[in-house]
Amino acid sequence: MHTLREIMYIQDKTYSFKADDCMTEKYKGMTVNERLYLGGFMDQFDGFVRTKNIDGIKNILAKVEITDESSVRSIIEGLGL
Repeated sequence: MHTLREIMYIQDKTYSFKADDCMTEKYKGMTVNERLYLGGFMDQFDGFVRTKNIDGIKNILAKVEITDESSVRSIIEGLGL
């Protein structure tokens, strides 16, 4: 299993989100990593990945305005969880 920092390149190249996936314009056009960094959730997210805390991961993704279920599922699967 990899932490978020270890797979940043993969995520940056793999995940993109339409403006429709966002609740506001704050994170529009940002990658998952950029959203987590700007929101101050990188370390907490990495902790949830290490402990395989799916609910915690989903909670943080919602805080950075990633709420589309298929996007959330793709991110979690991309993390190997």
